[in-house]
Amino acid sequence: ANFMKSYTMPPREFAMMAELSREYGADVVCVVDSAGGMMRSDVEGYLRAVRDVSDIPLAFHGHDNLGLAVSHSLCAAEQGAVTVDGSLQGMGRSAGNAPTERLVAAFHRMGYETGIDLLELLDVGAKYVRPLIRRTGHNMLDTVCGYALFHSSFMGVIRRFSSQYRV
Repeated sequence: ANFMKSYTMPPREFAMMAELSREYGADVVCVVDSAGGMMRSDVEGYLRAVRDVSDIPLAFHGHDNLGLAVSHSLCAAEQGAVTVDGSLQGMGRSAGNAPTERLVAAFHRMGYETGIDLLELLDVGAKYVRPLIRRTGHNMLDTVCGYALFHSSFMGVIRRFSSQYRV
């Protein structure tokens, strides 16, 4: 069960939804920082709240709007998450996701065995994904969205009305 915008409900309420998901047959519950604005204490709080009421395996998916996706993924692993999500070169919506290359490097430094050849992974990302990425630098709207816990999927509506009303 992938709970986009996990931060939109308090941790205890989220935990109850996680347990309900387990009862309905979910194999894993994923805490999702869709806006890339959660703090480490938020990640810990959501995972701990689920752990308090359920034994369902946990996962984490972080966006990088505030530059914290890798750090939060490591935190989630330390808190017992069995899966953390990433993408080569961090490719993803808005500011992107946790870059898999950096996740693997950090996990290796922490002593986690990933079964992934880091150098080969770096080559694959550079060869096949990097040429597809057009953005450079940091987009200020991505940072503001992370700060405000505002999901970028609403930007089309915002732009339409801003243009219509010249705001």
